[in-house]
Amino acid sequence: MIYREVSFLSICVETRGIIVGWTDENAPKFQFVNPRTGENIRRINPIGGTPNYTMRGEGIIIGEQVKIIFDPNNPTHAQIKGSAILWILLLWILFCVVFTVVFAWIVLQNRIG
Repeated sequence: MIYREVSFLSICVETRGIIVGWTDENAPKFQFVNPRTGENIRRINPIGGTPNYTMRGEGIIIGEQVKIIFDPNNPTHAQIKGSAILWILLLWILFCVVFTVVFAWIVLQNRIG
């Protein structure tokens, strides 16, 4: 999951979109135009994908413009910018750094002692 999201974030393109509705699960539906092809694309943001957009009526309204990031090679892989995955990725990196430092400290202690 993390590798896939890092790959997505490394190649994604940003554009503007508009909120066009909500699903029964309170996930926002959005629409944007692919700048390369002019194609109109409608997507549903992943549930829980963006903390500010997970509850209907909290933070955004239908018709509001939002920033969208999408894979230029697969424009249907799109989401509202600011997704929780960025926080998950940051926490994962922090965990890896802490784990590496602790592991290195243990190895050094074993070599000294």
